Amino acid sequence: MKTAAAIKGISLFIVLTCAGIPLLFSQSKTEIKKMAESGRYVFVAQSVLTGSGKNIFLSSGYDLTVTPDSLIAYLPYYGISYRAPADPTKAGVKFTSTKFDYNLQKAKRDGWDISINTRDQSDDYMLILNISSNGNASLQVLSTFRQAISYSGYIKDYPESKKAF
Repeated sequence: MKTAAAIKGISLFIVLTCAGIPLLFSQSKTEIKKMAESGRYVFVAQSVLTGSGKNIFLSSGYDLTVTPDSLIAYLPYYGISYRAPADPTKAGVKFTSTKFDYNLQKAKRDGWDISINTRDQSDDYMLILNISSNGNASLQVLSTFRQAISYSGYIKDYPESKKAF
């Protein structure tokens, strides 16, 4: 019963994400494509769908920064953890990775499907990011020691001040 409810909740989350919530600013399809292909952008999380099907809206400040040489995750976690972190400050999905695989594919519809696998974490993560051509995105985080969790939000350009020259 709980599994059916969770599947319904995840399906609803994906449908709403794909339908998209209009952004306060717009980005062109070309800009979104350039960000996805370059592997240099920030996914900004606006809401989270827990493994139990509960949707939680987030305050600002939660994101996943992607560059060709690093991956920085600062996301909250709501769900079952099968192994508690030794460091309580790492209780969310919080890590920096410099060893990861980045695989980009054109989505069947309009947009991009990206899978990222970390290779230097004690709990290696598989991140599945679906980006629509208007910049709306969903992120699913899979982990060995935690229940899966999904985030909804959008991508934005990596801040100019942090770009390497």
